[in-house]
Amino acid sequence: MPGDGDDAKTAYLRSVIEGSSKEDLLLMLLDGAIKFVGKAETAFDEEKWDEVHNWLCRVQNIFLELALSLDLQAGDFAQQLADIYGFIHGLLIQANVDRDRESLEQSKRLILDIRQMWAEAVRKTKAGSQQGKIVPQKKADTAAKSINITG
Repeated sequence: MPGDGDDAKTAYLRSVIEGSSKEDLLLMLLDGAIKFVGKAETAFDEEKWDEVHNWLCRVQNIFLELALSLDLQAGDFAQQLADIYGFIHGLLIQANVDRDRESLEQSKRLILDIRQMWAEAVRKTKAGSQQGKIVPQKKADTAAKSINITG
């Protein structure tokens, strides 16, 4: 039956999103932005301007949402992120409206840097939350189990 696959896909995506932390959702959004920029680059090479426009609008929406989700009362870092997100959003608009390949490439580099920064922050946060917890260690040569208290 047509549409059943769409319903299953939607249900799966909903369960992934609902089961993800804020940090993981942020990384998923940035992964999506990277994917969509790549698709826009391919369409740009093929001079498929409608596709370029559609893919870049998706990325623009991601960065608009990221900027709007910031709590600007949280301090300077949040404001700096808002400025960076706004700058990327502007580059994407310029790439889209002017068919400017350099703006597209510059936005991609910045998105990759932002993604790397957030991935490192998430990794460190998760590692920090593991401190003081009991973590089982596997030993290949013995059947006895031991624990390691990290910290």
